[in-house]
Amino acid sequence: MQRRMHGFTLLELVVVIAIIALLSTLALERLWAIQVKAERAAMESVIGAIQSALGMYVAESLLAGGRSNLEVLANSNPMEQLAEVPKNYLGAIVDTSAVRGGQWYFNLGEHVLVYRAYNVANFRGGTVNPEQVRFAVRLDIAPPRMSQRDPQIVGARLVALEPYTWNEAGL
Repeated sequence: MQRRMHGFTLLELVVVIAIIALLSTLALERLWAIQVKAERAAMESVIGAIQSALGMYVAESLLAGGRSNLEVLANSNPMEQLAEVPKNYLGAIVDTSAVRGGQWYFNLGEHVLVYRAYNVANFRGGTVNPEQVRFAVRLDIAPPRMSQRDPQIVGARLVALEPYTWNEAGL
């Protein structure tokens, strides 16, 4: 008795292709979610590094007795406080036409640090067209004590000028 070899039926091929397409779609969705989370984490990491650098600068200045040099932080570029700037930092610029998503820059006209979002579908707040968030250094000022006439600068922090969030729904 001779046994005949048969190939796959058309139905079997369609089922296999449909399964592969479904698995690919799921994998791409997870990859997109990971990219959004990575962008958010990278942005927050830079913000945290700047916060730490500002805190160290203020502490060193206060220990050295130099409160007067803290006032310059108010309009300064906070990236200058970092030992090493991020690779996606473009520098202090006026013309922002070449800035792409996922990049930092210091706007010389406004004296603000700006992060332009790459995954704009998952970024809310900040400014729109382009989707970005602006940050500035704000000084923490303590009220004067009885023996002092003027309020004293006691700290500096990086603050977002507009509220923003990363949309985590479905990620």
